[in-house]
Amino acid sequence: RKIEHVKVELILKSKGITYGTYTDSKGRFRFTLLEVGGPYTFKVDKMGYRPYEKRNLELELGDNDLNVVIESN
Repeated sequence: RKIEHVKVELILKSKGITYGTYTDSKGRFRFTLLEVGGPYTFKVDKMGYRPYEKRNLELELGDNDLNVVIESN
């Protein structure tokens, strides 16, 4: 099931930058102008669901696909 209006964040702690967005009606999200490298922390949060977090992500030029499954509480 695709979930809309889910808060999605990418955090680049080394530079103090947080990129944030929300999923669309098809559960998709997009970030633009990200810096290549990392490490990033990826967070997903929606009321009624367990928060999701993945640390130490390294981004390469052309990375454009990340699938996440969140579980209801």
